[in-house]
Amino acid sequence: MTVNHHENSFVHNVVHSFGESVSHRYLEYYIGKPPVNEDHILVLFRMLKHTGKSDQEIHQLILTTLLVQSALDTHEKVIKHGLGTPDIKTEQQLTVLGGDFYSSLYYYILSRSGDASVIRALAKGIQDINEAKMSIYHPSAKQPAPGLTELATLYSALAVRLAEVFELNAWVEPLRSYFLIQGLQADYNQLEYSGTFGLAALNYKNKVPHSVHNGSRTIAHAISEAVAEEYCHFEMITAQNGIEEGTFPPLFYPGTSMSDVYKKTCAAEEG
Repeated sequence: MTVNHHENSFVHNVVHSFGESVSHRYLEYYIGKPPVNEDHILVLFRMLKHTGKSDQEIHQLILTTLLVQSALDTHEKVIKHGLGTPDIKTEQQLTVLGGDFYSSLYYYILSRSGDASVIRALAKGIQDINEAKMSIYHPSAKQPAPGLTELATLYSALAVRLAEVFELNAWVEPLRSYFLIQGLQADYNQLEYSGTFGLAALNYKNKVPHSVHNGSRTIAHAISEAVAEEYCHFEMITAQNGIEEGTFPPLFYPGTSMSDVYKKTCAAEEG
């Protein structure tokens, strides 16, 4: 399924609305603009078209979801990096305020819609994400470091809760898998190119003994193996649930080494 002009226009409009909503010159100076994932917008648009809602209603639903995710991601920066020098403290305090600012926008937009079911769904998604984060930051004997199931919740809970509230059950597992793979890829790239830990990398750091961090079982390799495993699951579950091929944007560019490796992995498992 190729992206048509209408879909391109819709994604562009949501990105524009998001940029206008979060625009705040002072915050942007210190903490930058929050990123937005256009693939996620497209996936949610294609899914929510099955609800019979108008494009404008879907626009508002996706915009609120993006604002919630931005608030969570912005607060996450403070949790990861803590407070340091006075200048850093100022930046981190503004980061907290930035997260609160995005949260307030989300509540404002939802209050105008009057859709209590969506408010409850996204609130449950926030709870799911925070519980998954706690299991990563504070692993214990009773609650060991999570696996792919918990990481999938971390990356996909908001989208999954939207699917559930509209009874789009066939989309739930494909969403979990797709968002998980994208989250793992982002953490892999962050670790490889900047040497910093995203939540998935932190999770694998908790699992891999320090003595082998620089050996064959590196954290980056563990994440890469997880992506390969989940890619096969995504291909299978999407077909089983009757989701049209190409509905989800490509996870890898066709013909690239990464795409070829994962497709061969899936073929080997099927064989």
